[in-house]
Amino acid sequence: MPLLTNTVEEMPGMHTHQKAMLWMHLTAAALLGIAPDYQAFHQKLAAAWQLNEDQTELVRAALVVSADHELNVSTFTVRCVASAGANMGMALVAGLAALSGPKHGGESLRVSRMLRAAMATPPSDISSFLSKRLSKHDAHEHFSPRLPGFSHPLYPDGDPRGALLMKMLDRNRHAGLFAIADMADDLTGQKLNIDFGLVAIEIACQLPPGAAQILFALGRTAGWIAHAMEQIETGQLIRPRARYVGKFPDIGAV
Repeated sequence: MPLLTNTVEEMPGMHTHQKAMLWMHLTAAALLGIAPDYQAFHQKLAAAWQLNEDQTELVRAALVVSADHELNVSTFTVRCVASAGANMGMALVAGLAALSGPKHGGESLRVSRMLRAAMATPPSDISSFLSKRLSKHDAHEHFSPRLPGFSHPLYPDGDPRGALLMKMLDRNRHAGLFAIADMADDLTGQKLNIDFGLVAIEIACQLPPGAAQILFALGRTAGWIAHAMEQIETGQLIRPRARYVGKFPDIGAV
């Protein structure tokens, strides 16, 4: 990776925006396991996953709504790394590392497991399944009891990104997904979020397992690059301060 990043950054005659586009396509190629090309992301995915026109539009929408979302943990990480003077490739690797966490982009994997298990449950038992899942505290993953794919701290009335993706799905054709969302809402009062929407597309389009996370990562790459470029232009190192709030030792007792 260091060799690749240095090679791109040292290419003669390339403007900053050209390098940015190259990094986007290299990232897509790495995540999809394909040769780099200059097709639009949704076209790359359509070819890699053999999508029809309607499915391609769904994937395109997923990429767009995933592109940027303020200073979330992965974007802030990218800006921190870029502020240190690291090149774009290293900043993107740092962003992907942060995104992989189960409390961020990795949430989609938990959503997928829950949704697939719910859809394999008899319809009359789905509500009970969700109730049991809600009461289960997964201590290994350090999550409080909640349903993956629901609620977002910034959107108490519902995540508009997830709502948009669900609106684009045929409710009759994918009734099972909508039924689970409705039952979860009735049970918890929480609305679905973008992770649910991305996994719903993964299931509805019969995409490979983990495709929702790839969609999130590819879409967010565009935002990361823009943030990194903006941070580099400032020339400022991000250096938060910290204040110790713990207890000091009793010197007299030593």
